[in-house]
Amino acid sequence: MYFFNRAYLKSDLEKYEEALEDSELAVKYYKKQNNIQDYANSLSQRAWIKSRLERFQEAMDEYNELIKTYKDYIDLKDVLFERAYCAKELESYEELIAYCNAAHKVDKNNFKLYFWRGIAKYNLSLEEEAIEDLNKALKIDKNHNGAKYYKGLCYEDLYMFEEAIKCYDSVILSNEDDDESYFHRAKCKRNLEKYNEALKDINECLKIIDDIGEYWIEKAQILSFLGKYDESFEVAKKASDLEPKSYECYHFMGAVKVYLQDFKEAIKYLNMALKLDDSQNWTHYYKAECLRNLGDFHDALQCYEDCLKITKENTDALVGKFSV
Repeated sequence: MYFFNRAYLKSDLEKYEEALEDSELAVKYYKKQNNIQDYANSLSQRAWIKSRLERFQEAMDEYNELIKTYKDYIDLKDVLFERAYCAKELESYEELIAYCNAAHKVDKNNFKLYFWRGIAKYNLSLEEEAIEDLNKALKIDKNHNGAKYYKGLCYEDLYMFEEAIKCYDSVILSNEDDDESYFHRAKCKRNLEKYNEALKDINECLKIIDDIGEYWIEKAQILSFLGKYDESFEVAKKASDLEPKSYECYHFMGAVKVYLQDFKEAIKYLNMALKLDDSQNWTHYYKAECLRNLGDFHDALQCYEDCLKITKENTDALVGKFSV
């Protein structure tokens, strides 16, 4: 009992390494005493401490053993919940759904279980099912920004941009410093061709956090749709400075140079993109177009063929191939 209690005290002080040592001693003691109830309690305690040490797989394995062998000796609701938490932290989404389902049988109105299951389904591209779970979570806590944000992501993936914007609006209304919601709202507005509104949102996003390349690339895309190609290129260049190994940055810089008909410069950046990822058919296509415009028909033909090897459905590349 001494080691078990001391482990809890040390956990309260967030001295988890020391707490784990005491918990291990408690496990050994109760096993030797053949005290099944206290042994099961100490196993549960040890698993919980391991989860706080971010040893989630070990903790999850121990929770599974507890459920299998000592179901009658544990707080089943608590153990099922903690097992689901470990799966969430491991981003093991299929297991997370299964574990949330199991936990729901004994804890039907738990907000986190609906929320976590919604996140899992979103990450498995089950957006419509995810929305159902997130709505159930929001019935329990209608003001939870995380649930509203993930609901917005689901609608965005379903190309339901107006619905997604409503979700992001709600998050921003309660938290004006939520950079991710500004970012995604900007993307939705860009897709709806509301470019000036999108630009305002991405600028607000960058006021909050200005060191994420993805945010600058979004601004560059919006500027390109507004026809501000020179400014768009400079913004994309800033993104590449932040993320020098980002294929997307160099592809976009090359694409902007194509729009500006600076074909030699475009090829330079497109080549940089292809060094990072040569499986992107549109980068090959843009390079082919540049070479064709520069009169280098042999290399242009090869680029069109490279493009078509990746996807035969690129009719632009097929037309380009037969034009050289």
